[in-house]
Amino acid sequence: MPDASTIHTIVVTASMGLVVVLSPEIVVLGLFMAANRTSPRRNTALFCLGAIIGLVCVVAAGVWMTLPVQQGPPEPSWHAAIVEGCLGTALLALGAYRAGQWLFGAKPMPKLDAGGKSGLRTFLEVLFPSMTDRPHRQGAHAVHYFLSAFVIGFVSAGLNPKVLPLGLLVGHRLHTEPSERTRVACGVVFGAIALLPWVFPLALAMITPGAAVAIKAWLGRTMERHGHWIAALICGAFGVHMWMNAVAAWPG
Repeated sequence: MPDASTIHTIVVTASMGLVVVLSPEIVVLGLFMAANRTSPRRNTALFCLGAIIGLVCVVAAGVWMTLPVQQGPPEPSWHAAIVEGCLGTALLALGAYRAGQWLFGAKPMPKLDAGGKSGLRTFLEVLFPSMTDRPHRQGAHAVHYFLSAFVIGFVSAGLNPKVLPLGLLVGHRLHTEPSERTRVACGVVFGAIALLPWVFPLALAMITPGAAVAIKAWLGRTMERHGHWIAALICGAFGVHMWMNAVAAWPG
């Protein structure tokens, strides 16, 4: 039977994965890729692949910034206190941001299919052609087209300020867990939950890409209505918990 430490690590990793799922902009972006009329399957596949690599890099960074686990009772450590405090602060800041979105209303997401193109939008369409319905050409143009989908997926997971502190915390927790079996199980749990915003559009594009447009509108409204306060609650609770660990690890 798993002990309290194992259960705690599983709860932490699963909760962080749930917060990632509750980011409506990622889901809407993925559904927009799945609704692409030119190459929905290839776009979403590369979008998902980029996200997987980005998320693995973030978790690996969390492992790298954590000191090796020492046997016996934990001793006061400046490094441990600073890492726990920084992660706790990042979670509290993310929770406050999500709470602000819930209380005062989130900034409406730009309508990607709106008429009238601005200079910035034209530049982004040239830089990321997979976000448009223009047919891709062969050769270098095709490489650029599909590479842009991969880059969007990587940035949405690996460089997203709403995902970065969550992945760092998971990497930190996995590294401090002494049981290798628990580390593997928690990593699988986090990946299975956190990658849903990228895997779901891929599955949708493979099965019925035409439904992505309708689902994008409904899912975006639902997650904007309820996702912010749930994410704020989870981030706030674990942010306070991380700061309690930081205070306990503070030397002297």
